[in-house]
Amino acid sequence: MKTYWEKFLEHSVSGSNKVSGLRAGLIYCIAGLFLGYEMALQVLPGVISSYLTSSTNITMTIMGWIAGVYFISYTFMQIPGGIAYDFFNSRTVITLASLLCSLGVFLFSQTWSLFFLMMGRFITGFASAFAFTGVLVVSDQFFDKKWYPYLVSGAQFLGAFGAWAGEAPLSMMVQQLGLYPTEKILMLIGAALGLLAWLIIPTMNDSQEKQLDQFKKQIKETLHSKQTAYNALYAFFCWAPVIILGGAWGVPFLEKSMNLSTTSAATLVGYIWLAASIYSPILGVIANRVRSCTVPMTIMALVGCMASISFITYPEFLTAPMLVLIGASSAAQLLTFVLVKINNDSSVVGTALGLNNMAVVAGGIVFHPVIGYLMDLQTHFGQKATTMIHYQQAFIILPLCFIIAAVMTMFLVKDHDPC
Repeated sequence: MKTYWEKFLEHSVSGSNKVSGLRAGLIYCIAGLFLGYEMALQVLPGVISSYLTSSTNITMTIMGWIAGVYFISYTFMQIPGGIAYDFFNSRTVITLASLLCSLGVFLFSQTWSLFFLMMGRFITGFASAFAFTGVLVVSDQFFDKKWYPYLVSGAQFLGAFGAWAGEAPLSMMVQQLGLYPTEKILMLIGAALGLLAWLIIPTMNDSQEKQLDQFKKQIKETLHSKQTAYNALYAFFCWAPVIILGGAWGVPFLEKSMNLSTTSAATLVGYIWLAASIYSPILGVIANRVRSCTVPMTIMALVGCMASISFITYPEFLTAPMLVLIGASSAAQLLTFVLVKINNDSSVVGTALGLNNMAVVAGGIVFHPVIGYLMDLQTHFGQKATTMIHYQQAFIILPLCFIIAAVMTMFLVKDHDPC
């Protein structure tokens, strides 16, 4: 009797691209580790925001742009990143992206220069755009399609777990080792992942000739698909609260509202990512069991709305459980990737997944600067908007995002059986 794991590892691609089940598992792990690594880099500004604003005379608006510039390149590289996976080899793409992340961390470590801070975050966002799509692409290349919902859930788990590791553990590293030594370790991790990707991921021999005209036609159909747009909008609004709280603003809000240290606040914010990592595979299983994607998507959006209202209104009451519910609710956006896989031709699945992931992360471009602007807008007599009430008023965006996401799935997103 074969174990579940043995059956899982047996399902690698067939034909000229066949690899052993064990190697397919290692390839998935390498892509997943890169995803976790880039997510830790994504939340880095939130962990060191107090340090930057106090030591470099940075305003809240500028801090918002430092956090947001990552998402500018990260967002707009999603579709080109997907195209790169459709036309080039996963081995080359993941290797180069890992090395670029390492370069971005190096530039970001030069805190004496606002230009280097911005450029470092821009390059890191550029390279990170290949991470999530990379896990989904190698899942599609090396495993049977029946495993895809579980592998997508696993990708979400690894990404959210990496972001959790970028909160409290990274904050403790900064406290114990210092900011630059911590960033040096992050640089070395990126270089090591690039080496592993080059050594483990094989060069694929694509037996299907890609015709440019046909590809352009399929891209046009993908971009004009209403369901693709509706899925993308749900993903955009459902994940925005995690980007806002987990990316840059959750830690300073809890520092002010509950008088916590940076490490303690980062530990609480980490519950968002931990919940998203745990509930991602759970939601994938639930969707398979109920044979529906939109039912759990709608329910979780409504739960997230109620949890975010409670979190904003009563930050000292049941803070951790509300953060868990917000993270769990936002994890439902992973089901949009299952719908994208179902709705699009396999030859452009990388591009379609990149488009959807672009919508997921676009909230960073929109909401980080908006939150900073809303708080600076409340400034009186030249003082920084750092009181709890300023955060609470700006955070009204959180429940609104969940409400819009719920409306999308109730009335616009067409349901599909994920199996």
